[in-house]
Amino acid sequence: MENAKRGAIGVFSVNFFTENDDATYALDWSWQITGEWTLSSKEYFGTRWNFDGRLFNGLQHAIAVYAHRALLAHFGLEKWSDQFPLEKISTMSPEELLTARREKEKLYALERMEVYNDTLGFHRFEVVLE
Repeated sequence: MENAKRGAIGVFSVNFFTENDDATYALDWSWQITGEWTLSSKEYFGTRWNFDGRLFNGLQHAIAVYAHRALLAHFGLEKWSDQFPLEKISTMSPEELLTARREKEKLYALERMEVYNDTLGFHRFEVVLE
C-alpha cells in the first residue's frame, strides 16, 4: 500500500442517519479521542453534538451496523466490506481509507471518487501519496 502523508486535517466527519430514529449521527476522526473513529449524535433539528463513544467498543449492534456501512460507503469501499471489517476500520485514518480507495481505483479501473469531509466548514478531502 502506498504511504499517505499524515497531515493535521483536524476533525474529519462522516454524517449518517438510521431508519430507527430521527437523530443525526456522525463518525468522527480526531474528535475526543485521537487515532480512532468515534460516534456522535444530535437530535434531528438540534445544533449540539453529543459524544457517544468509541466506534467499536460498546456500541449498540444496530448503530454499529449503520456506522460500518456509512464509513465504507463514504470512501467507496462497500464492495470490499469483507476486507474492511468494523474492527479494522475503526482505527484506519481518513488518509488510510482514501489510500485504500485509490488502490481499488487503480486495480479495477474505477472512476476516481471525490471524498468530502462532512465537518462544517470543510469540503473536498484529498491525500498526498508518496
